[in-house]
Amino acid sequence: QTTIELAGSQSYSEGGAITQWAWDVQQPKGSKEPFMPSNSSPDVTIQANTSGHYIFFLTVWDETGAKSCFPAVKNVMVIPDEALHIELLWDTPGAANPDDPDAGADLDLHLLNPEAEGFDLDGDGSGDGWFDAKWDCFSANTHPNWGLLDPAAGDDPGLDLEDHNGVGPEIVNLGLPQDLVYKVGGHYRNSSGLGSSSVTARVFVYAQLVWDAPETTLLDKDLWEICTIDWNSGKVKSIKTDDGEPRIYPACDDSLFF
Repeated sequence: QTTIELAGSQSYSEGGAITQWAWDVQQPKGSKEPFMPSNSSPDVTIQANTSGHYIFFLTVWDETGAKSCFPAVKNVMVIPDEALHIELLWDTPGAANPDDPDAGADLDLHLLNPEAEGFDLDGDGSGDGWFDAKWDCFSANTHPNWGLLDPAAGDDPGLDLEDHNGVGPEIVNLGLPQDLVYKVGGHYRNSSGLGSSSVTARVFVYAQLVWDAPETTLLDKDLWEICTIDWNSGKVKSIKTDDGEPRIYPACDDSLFF
């Protein structure tokens, strides 16, 4: 979640002044961030919202029309700096322009405290935790107080990056996790009529990628129980049904829960 600044205005040529710039980037899986103000500006910024390896390329032309023989290349590794860092990533094939961050589907990342009761989604008579007013950290409860009363203690989770209508990611960070078993979920809140989305999630512990969910297809209003995180043991475990399939609850319209 750092803004990377890239400067091309110091480029030079023996043939004359530089008059044209073209930036390009290879981004980590799940990242489709644009250059600002544009990829043709001499100096640009880009938001590094997904952890991983970014490779930046700059090609320039001088006033004679001569093009640089090869692009300048810069490698940047982006890693999270929280004890627990969780990313929800998705791709929606039905979007007219999958690279447009403002024309996609709305998915929500959830981090659940074991104290959560929430709503009974599976009909067994007890709550499954999701959409709990206090113990579910998600878009309607972005920075709950789960630990000490002091909000500066760092023991509370935060939905630090939220994406309402794009390609993600959504990110939850927790600086001082407790010795609890947390649960991670993904909710396909609104497809905007674009159809299914291919969704995955990643868990980082102290900047190390410890778990990467296989891509799972979700339909509008599906809620996917993704994994558990046992902070005491450090183990992350996929949540499956009895027959080994992803556990997905259909028709979860969160507007009914507020």
